[in-house]
Amino acid sequence: MFASDRAEHPVVNVSWHDAEAYCRWAGKRLPTEAEFEYATRAGAQTIYWWGNFLTGTRQVANVADESARGHLPVIIAGYDDGAITTAPVGSYEANPFGLFDITGNVAEWVADWSDGFYYRKSPKRNPTGPSSGEVRMTRGGSWIDGSFGIRPTVRDGIAPTERGMKVGFRCAQDRPREPGVRGQHHEESKSQHEAWRNGSLGFFEWVAERVPLWGAGFITLLVPVWLWRLSEQDKHTRARRWNGHEISGRRRRRMSANTRGCAHASVEPRGRSSPSISSSPW
Repeated sequence: MFASDRAEHPVVNVSWHDAEAYCRWAGKRLPTEAEFEYATRAGAQTIYWWGNFLTGTRQVANVADESARGHLPVIIAGYDDGAITTAPVGSYEANPFGLFDITGNVAEWVADWSDGFYYRKSPKRNPTGPSSGEVRMTRGGSWIDGSFGIRPTVRDGIAPTERGMKVGFRCAQDRPREPGVRGQHHEESKSQHEAWRNGSLGFFEWVAERVPLWGAGFITLLVPVWLWRLSEQDKHTRARRWNGHEISGRRRRRMSANTRGCAHASVEPRGRSSPSISSSPW
């Protein structure tokens, strides 16, 4: 049961197993460590999503600050978020991704096991963490952390059975796919094919509807090869014959020169093409 003045505060005193079970029950999951850091940075190139320092002019996170002076050993001087421990969810600015309390308030369980060397060999896109380990990771920092502990790059490993006043969680969910898109495309393709068969859709229109742009590009690349093949066939067709055997123009000229002055050979013109050479019997 929550106290009457704590209902809007983040849930705490939950283990990793508690958090994972709730997310699964809700049809969601815990975010991966990589997803959480990406969400925390929110596209910023600075140390934090709001800049490189905490100033007293903006209320951006619940951290160890002036309000906790005398309660915590280390605080951020000059910054006052108005809360000694946890604060109601959404009390501070949302980051550029529209996420509240992604930094500070409570640290949050993520799905990954802890492995200090994992990211040296992990996939570059969407790493899901080690397959096994002894401790689970938390991210984001909490009301007890100073300027270093709330950095997006800071990783904190905790036993998955541990519970505490500074650790909570949030759920993540994969983007759902649009239902029926594949079936819709199949029906459209089927109707186009029927229209072509019935004659209401021209053949080239049907091809244009079915062949994607990459297919057209591939056909365009084949045109020079096709023209080259035609030219080679044309050269072959224009080869001259000698006693029924096809010979090239170069060989024909050489053999024609060798037969000049021979009494037994005669040259008779044959159309507009170069003369064919016929032999007289000995």
